[in-house]
Amino acid sequence: MTPEELENLVKRGDGMAIANALQSLSESERRKLSKTASTLLREIERFQRVSWDTTDDSRFKVSAVMRRILGARFHRVALHKKKYAAELAVMGLCPISVTKRVHASHYHHRDKTPDDFIKVLSDRCPPWIDNWIAERLKGEWTTIDWHVFRTLQKDRVCQKPTSDDYYRFMATSLNGWSAFVGRRKRLLSKILAEETDLLEDIWKLFEVDTIAFAYDWGDEKKREHESWPTALCTLAKQGLIDRQRLLDSSLRGLTTRLKQNLLSGFARFHERLQPTAAEIVARQSIYLDLLSVKVNQVVSFALKMLKKVDQAKRLDDAAFASSSKFVFDIPTKGSAKTTISLLKKVAKRSPQLQQQIAEVLVDAVLAHPASDVVEAAVELIGALRDALEPSTVEALQDALPDLPATVQPLVREILGDAGADAPPAEEVGASFAELKPAALEVPKKWRVL
Repeated sequence: MTPEELENLVKRGDGMAIANALQSLSESERRKLSKTASTLLREIERFQRVSWDTTDDSRFKVSAVMRRILGARFHRVALHKKKYAAELAVMGLCPISVTKRVHASHYHHRDKTPDDFIKVLSDRCPPWIDNWIAERLKGEWTTIDWHVFRTLQKDRVCQKPTSDDYYRFMATSLNGWSAFVGRRKRLLSKILAEETDLLEDIWKLFEVDTIAFAYDWGDEKKREHESWPTALCTLAKQGLIDRQRLLDSSLRGLTTRLKQNLLSGFARFHERLQPTAAEIVARQSIYLDLLSVKVNQVVSFALKMLKKVDQAKRLDDAAFASSSKFVFDIPTKGSAKTTISLLKKVAKRSPQLQQQIAEVLVDAVLAHPASDVVEAAVELIGALRDALEPSTVEALQDALPDLPATVQPLVREILGDAGADAPPAEEVGASFAELKPAALEVPKKWRVL
């Protein structure tokens, strides 16, 4: 093939003609045509760029090469096909330094699958194909079509990547909205069931930041959509995926440092699998460990599951009393009040743990920013006053000045019952007498406030 023949093929804009013409070329022959292919694509891209820029006079300075490519009757649609032909020529003839300019993400919008693009790469089997695909997968928006990639992989033209970019690419491409081949819609569960090598890739979705579990898809039937959680539940019911491994993987995902919407997604998926009472009890130690994850969604989920363990009368009271202190590191009050409620049950049925529970309440809960949480903790401490040790009483005494005014009387009552010395009434009166004159010197607007 001569440079002139290559230029004429690009001018025709026939992708399959380009693919057929390049099929039998050796690498040495391809290198000889590489510069021509690169020039053709560069000239077309330059013409497109400046022809859309009405402020650039250079759009009127069309090169001789571009005049030959455009022909006598110029049409933008025809130019789009010519550019595609030039991209095919570059993929079939040039080194990776040039091919990295070519994207392969828009070909699935064509009326048919990009057989010509796939044929060019399959015939050539370039040694740089894995690096080229890795570049296409980088960034927020991938620049390769899933069908193109999978066909090349199945034909052994390229290897399956192992990067996080690949798993993000898989999750996005097979999210239920994009799973099309030609004009035919395929459910995600059926794709995974038919292409079994993908089943081993799903476990990485619990470790990598993807969209697979990032959203609550809602009513999927009305949208003719099958999300990743739905597909995986379906495959688990069919016995194609290990259900126990799904349960464990969703819990391991909650210990990662991923975004909070992903952690919430893992929790929703775990519940969606509808674990039995026996499966929940078997994972009690994991739920207890999750209490130390300083993310409200994770702690709230763990407490929800531990309440089910308690309902099954299998809660490890000592382990829960020890792990509960981590819950109060989170400023929200829902999880804190749930924990205090569970501690109240534990204290009632396990008297030997009452002192430990009191220590947790004094050390962790009394510094909580929500006053109603502190009030609930003080009420429970009051119920445990007979079990309080001197060190706990002393810690409660030290915390008294910083407690909300609404709970201080109850704390003083607890301290009195526990044998602590409350401040004499005359000392309190003397302090007030000293402070009142100073308070009267504060400007009126601040005193009113």
